[in-house]
This record gives sequence, C-alpha cells and structure tokens, in this order.
Amino acid sequence: MGGGNRGVGGGISVGIPMGQANVSREIVVEFVDDSKAGVFWLAKSESRFNSNATPESRQAKIEAIVEKILKSYPPKK
Repeated sequence: MGGGNRGVGGGISVGIPMGQANVSREIVVEFVDDSKAGVFWLAKSESRFNSNATPESRQAKIEAIVEKILKSYPPKK
C-alpha cells in the first residue's frame, strides 16, 4: 500500500512467510522523496503472526503496529 504526491511518497508492505512452525510478520514503512535521495525515513516492526486469528483481529493488530511505528515520525534531529 502506498501513495505519493509531487515527488514525495510513502508505502507500507507486509510479508508473511508460509509453511513455518513459528510464523512472524514484518511490517516495513518507507517514506520516499524521488526528487532527492530516495528513502528519507524507514521503520520496521517484527511480531508473531497468529494464523488462527480472525480477519478483524489481524486488521486491528496491523493498525496498532503501524500506529506505534508512526509515533516515531517525524524523526528527532
């Protein structure tokens, strides 16, 4: 998922490995400025993934993780 405007964009990707006993989820948030040096802010979060959770529970967990990640933006100088 991502978006951009006037050379500045952002995106969120979620990867879920399949076929493992202990499944984890990594969420990566990147903010990109195409007019400058590309990625100007990046944050990652890794957590356990419950394959038995309901879609609503999964969505709530992802939203909570992304909210926590974005609390560290903008970066402190």
